[in-house]
Amino acid sequence: MSKDDIVDLKEWADITVQRWEMKIAKLRFQPTHTGDLINSFRAHVEKDANGDVAKISFTFLYYGYYVDAGAGPGYRSPKRWFNKIYWREFNQLGRLMAAQYGQEWVDEVMKSIETINYHR
Repeated sequence: MSKDDIVDLKEWADITVQRWEMKIAKLRFQPTHTGDLINSFRAHVEKDANGDVAKISFTFLYYGYYVDAGAGPGYRSPKRWFNKIYWREFNQLGRLMAAQYGQEWVDEVMKSIETINYHR
């Protein structure tokens, strides 16, 4: 995977974070905490020794899980902000990766065909 691919994955992760932030702002849960949670988001794209992506991780204040579940002081009902966005973006990532690797596979096949035709 090239350096450009890493940038694309970082961009995907940043978009996911932005969508969570917008959802949280829209839900307006306890004002003193909303800003804290929104400001705590971080997206990390880690590479392995070969330069391939080893892991994409997200960090944020843990109480965000409790808000999503409707647990904790002041939260009687769930304020769903996490899962729907996460799975939608995860599926989008799958489509992006399939398109990218699918094209790489097609390119490799075409090179092989060109090589065979060249040697005839």
